[in-house]
Amino acid sequence: MSPERLEIIDRVLREGIRAGGFPGAAVVVGRRGAAVWKKGYGTQGWSVGSPSVSTDRTIYDLASLTKVIATTTAAMILYDEGRLQLDAKVANYLPGFEGLWKDEVTVRLLLEHRGGLPAGRDLWRRAVRDLVAAVTRVARDADILARVSEGEYYVLLPETDAFGALMFLRRAAEEIRREPSVRQVDEKGPLLLSMGAAVFPRDGEDFDQLLHWAKARVEEQRGSLLRRLHLDELEKGAFWELCDLLLGTVPIPASSQSARLPADPERFAAAQREAAREIGRDPRARGLLYVGTGGGLGQAPVLEALPAGDGVRAGDATVSVTLLGPRGGPPAAHPLVTEVFTDGDARFAGHQFLLFLSEHSAYAWLSGPDGRAFHTSDLPLVDALVHQLQARYDLQPL
Repeated sequence: MSPERLEIIDRVLREGIRAGGFPGAAVVVGRRGAAVWKKGYGTQGWSVGSPSVSTDRTIYDLASLTKVIATTTAAMILYDEGRLQLDAKVANYLPGFEGLWKDEVTVRLLLEHRGGLPAGRDLWRRAVRDLVAAVTRVARDADILARVSEGEYYVLLPETDAFGALMFLRRAAEEIRREPSVRQVDEKGPLLLSMGAAVFPRDGEDFDQLLHWAKARVEEQRGSLLRRLHLDELEKGAFWELCDLLLGTVPIPASSQSARLPADPERFAAAQREAAREIGRDPRARGLLYVGTGGGLGQAPVLEALPAGDGVRAGDATVSVTLLGPRGGPPAAHPLVTEVFTDGDARFAGHQFLLFLSEHSAYAWLSGPDGRAFHTSDLPLVDALVHQLQARYDLQPL
């Protein structure tokens, strides 16, 4: 044996302990079936009085070997036999694995150590506590927050309609993601918040009916293209980046409420007129309509179908119609309409969009300079587009 090589081992171990990398270690060098050099370094733990490491008496826990030797091997066998799907939710196989982001964790994420499970219970408990505190900050004095289980909470919002509930969920999600402990959990794996709302009496007149619809909207959110393609991970204000993705090559599942199609000016005009008619159908419903075009805001087809200026919704503050585009042509003279001029924004030279969100429906139309269009009735995705547009152009929510 070379004394020089053994000295390297000795030096590396001592430097590691001195640098705080580990409290101690045991080294055994074997040759020709026999241990020719054994030495213990440091202590077994960081605490004062921790026993010194002995190559004869110290026993180390060889942690995490089960993952490699047992779990990975078993998963490979089950996958080969067709009994385990890597992209299936873990909850499909372990029904108790649920609550908060765990509902969205797949087998693949667990095997890749990206399931978001905290290293210790303390971080998880702190994140849940901070999540509740964040929702409480958004809630009003009259609102009621109830804990149902470790990962499920109900919020009662008195005197709030469907549109108000949607805005509450948006603000709550933003506030939750500001919490340092929540961001810590998110760094360990994707933190996927699922929130749904139901409204009395529209969705039902007893608690069971309301709960049914709230849970149905949670499932709608989980099945949204926004969640499936992780489009909600874009930075705030990334409206055009989101449009590029939707108009581009990201795959759209056949079961989605979204589709790509050739751009058609008449279809775009028809969508504007139908959204305007929807605004006039229910005078009590709140809603937002954004139309973006390359010019001639005063000639936008949406103006043809809006309720008459002296009609039932004239001056109504619960509905907002905003036209965005460069200056040019006659003004859009209507009491419900606000013009936002985007002179110098090159995006409006080749893009058009319509975003409509109300208590009863959601719809988005996007078209780009390459003759491709995208449309969807996916509520979470439409809401995300509205939110990104508002942030990009500093538009006030309703």
